[in-house]
Amino acid sequence: LRRGDLGKIDSLDAELAERHTDLLSIRHKAVGMKERELRGAQRMVVRASFDVGSGAVKVTVAEVDLHQCINGHVNRVLFEKKENLLLAEDLERSVEASKGKEGAPDPEFSAKACAQLQQVVRELKRQAEEAGAVAFSGAATAAFRKASNGPSLLKQMEDEMGVRLRVISQEQEASLGWACVNDQFRDQGVGEIVVWDSGGGSFQVSGFEMGRHTSWLRDVGSASTLATLVRSVQGCSLADTASPNPVSVEQAQALARALKVQIGAPPGSLEMKLSAPGVRLYGIGGDTSIFALAAQTADHADISKASVLQAIEGLCGKTDDQLRRVEDVPGAQIQPHLVIPKLILLYAVLDLLGAPHVTYLPTNGLCGGILVTPDFWCD
Repeated sequence: LRRGDLGKIDSLDAELAERHTDLLSIRHKAVGMKERELRGAQRMVVRASFDVGSGAVKVTVAEVDLHQCINGHVNRVLFEKKENLLLAEDLERSVEASKGKEGAPDPEFSAKACAQLQQVVRELKRQAEEAGAVAFSGAATAAFRKASNGPSLLKQMEDEMGVRLRVISQEQEASLGWACVNDQFRDQGVGEIVVWDSGGGSFQVSGFEMGRHTSWLRDVGSASTLATLVRSVQGCSLADTASPNPVSVEQAQALARALKVQIGAPPGSLEMKLSAPGVRLYGIGGDTSIFALAAQTADHADISKASVLQAIEGLCGKTDDQLRRVEDVPGAQIQPHLVIPKLILLYAVLDLLGAPHVTYLPTNGLCGGILVTPDFWCD
């Protein structure tokens, strides 16, 4: 293939992704109308939405007003909780542990991770019921798209616990991330918002222009960035390495270069949108997200490349114990081994986007978007 042919293929991929997103939007509207028809005069419903992500399991219980907006609106949040569970990292470690073995199986979650997940979902559902939830549904993301035993595990939990969890595509992740922010900023023009969601196994950056979504989707997250650091930069085995720390400045620079090559350039339309006046880039996630970590180190919700670089330089060379003692940075205290990979991933993507900064918007994962997406609540 010539360079020009590769460019045409990239353009076609982007066009197909946009068309897929448009079809999802049309489907959501149709299903929303069907749900309101089925519920008739009922206006309020209490739902529990679950986001089984690659790094944590989240639940939000909320009162949803079905008569506001085409897909409903979160009227009042009754309960929220998050339990950290590094499923994507478990998958990366299990993959490496099986390398070199004859007839190595497809990637799968370890028995320990499966048991932990079942215990977490069971307990979160119990707490959601206590908060008044009568409907339970949710999404499973990147790690479940890769794990061969992911779908059967979700089916088992649905049968035993009554929580319907479905594996979603990256396009659907982008749509749900967008819905999280759009439901909070309904008075702001949709064309002025770009949403960036980054988890353990993937990231999505999504904007809205002329009635359609423009998305940048990559299977690169904090767990895969950790794996790249340990394997490619440090030359070690992830299966035998509990933490990459201390990470030198030279290793951090090498990781940033490797990530930029691995991720590649964003769609030109997204770069143009971010350069337009009045457009804001929001990074969404919980207290252990890459954006929360960067905001904690900068002591400000607006995160610039310069502030991320300063944080990386200040945290390189530290051991896990030293990172745990860094004041006012809970993310370092909770998951010290992921501090440098997360910050470098944020820096690399921000640099590739050409955006001056990203504003951290705390969300409980994708739960807010799931609450107002009819596909999860109407068969």
